[in-house]
Amino acid sequence: MPKGTELFLSDIHGEYEAFIQTGAIDLKSWGELYFHCAEITEYKGISAPRFCCNGVILSRSKTKEIISDVLSTCRAKLVLIGKKYGVWIDKEQDKVKLLLNAQNVISSSVSKEFEELSDGVKVKFVNEDGDYSQDEMTVLYNDEVSANPIYKQLEMKYQTAPAQIFKNSKYFLAEQKLRSESIVVKLSIDGNILSLGDKVGVQLESLCTGFGEGGEIKSLTITDSTITKIYLDSKICLTDLNQLFMISVNQTGGTESVKVVDYRCTPEIDVHGIVTSVTPFVPIEMTASYPLVGDVISLGLYDEETDKQKIYSECLVYGKKDNGDGTFNITLTPYQEGIYTADSGEIPEFDSKTTIRSNEIGFIPSIELRGEKGDKGDTRVTGASGGYW
Repeated sequence: MPKGTELFLSDIHGEYEAFIQTGAIDLKSWGELYFHCAEITEYKGISAPRFCCNGVILSRSKTKEIISDVLSTCRAKLVLIGKKYGVWIDKEQDKVKLLLNAQNVISSSVSKEFEELSDGVKVKFVNEDGDYSQDEMTVLYNDEVSANPIYKQLEMKYQTAPAQIFKNSKYFLAEQKLRSESIVVKLSIDGNILSLGDKVGVQLESLCTGFGEGGEIKSLTITDSTITKIYLDSKICLTDLNQLFMISVNQTGGTESVKVVDYRCTPEIDVHGIVTSVTPFVPIEMTASYPLVGDVISLGLYDEETDKQKIYSECLVYGKKDNGDGTFNITLTPYQEGIYTADSGEIPEFDSKTTIRSNEIGFIPSIELRGEKGDKGDTRVTGASGGYW
């Protein structure tokens, strides 16, 4: 049995009932997690598993919360697979499980987050290379930063290897930039076969005007009554510029009604990979209909066969709600290869500047875990445990 499942079982709860019974654990997915974590990597000439869980439990916590924290160390989440508790691992996928289109989608809605993105993170962690003292690592999204970089403060629990902290920080920053959009689709019976983490294809007209990458026009470059450049106020982030692109503009210029028009273009990005402007292949004449500042645009891939934006996108199932009437609300987020390659570069040497030494935070080889019933009948873990998971 995979060692990570031990937190579920009765040994850690003393006289109290286990969080769940052995038969309710999906051992196949937990076995896949073992091999996912056991992949060997090298740092400072030393070979070690790609993901390790190493730490102590110092306060009362719900068992499910502890399991979620433990799984976050290896980019995994606790999910229900059928009626069993299993694991979804956020990793590259090849196969699409289901195509969502007008034939099986009852309705859809699109949203996009426009919160300020950080240039990097400052991560607090217990450093195994620093005699298990509290330490801090600064990790940037890329090497080129602005004059006043924005940092997000993080704490990574149960992770003590600097190499793992660095890689998971890169993953966090890539996910923050590349998963800012979501689409919710309402399905009937097809929703029953989808699980968290499944890869699906989405073929909906709404992708042309909302989903994917979009924003507003901030300013225009006009030459001889033609628009030669469009500057965007958006958080569009691209990882592959070796594609053909097209924008769809809900444009208001030169007409009394909004008109959606497509233009082939070349996007330009800043040092963070965020698109700042697009240059039309053919200058846009300011005659019958043309873009204006404030018009809403979306950026997508260009389909040479149809001479339009591609309306097919690959997504991951990021949420699922059973409506109780035979329908399901499925939350999707774009499938982005850049999330899985963000940590593929060389791991830099970490120059520890440890100034805090706490004997209470050190590594504890083994301490018995104790179960305790909460006020609402939930089981809480109140002891501590150490060692590699």
